[in-house]
Amino acid sequence: MKRIITISREFGSGGRTIGREVAKRLGYGFYDRELVEETADFDMASAYEGCRRLVRRRSDITAIFVIADAMAMAAMKALGDEGKRIPEDCSIIAIDGIDISAYTVPTLTTLIQPQPEMGEEAVRILLD
Repeated sequence: MKRIITISREFGSGGRTIGREVAKRLGYGFYDRELVEETADFDMASAYEGCRRLVRRRSDITAIFVIADAMAMAAMKALGDEGKRIPEDCSIIAIDGIDISAYTVPTLTTLIQPQPEMGEEAVRILLD
């Protein structure tokens, strides 16, 4: 069984997390709080410590979804420090598509946000 975890931060009101939203949008009928690590901040240090806590809590994880590339790079280091190999033991994916993600070892899998298109769509929605 795949065990996919997420490293994110609570957002909005009502305790919503990115992980909960991802599970909902992917059509999963469950939300396992144990598979989410909410960090204090959107920074590398928080992601590093959060990933270490997750690996120690759940050694059976098979993949990690991280909300930002820089945080994912810190998570990659945490995985290595905990004796996990990427991608053999655990895969990792993030969102941003920043240039430096192409230079990590192994290369970070990242989703590139189409910012110009998103901006155009936002303007279109506002004007309609």
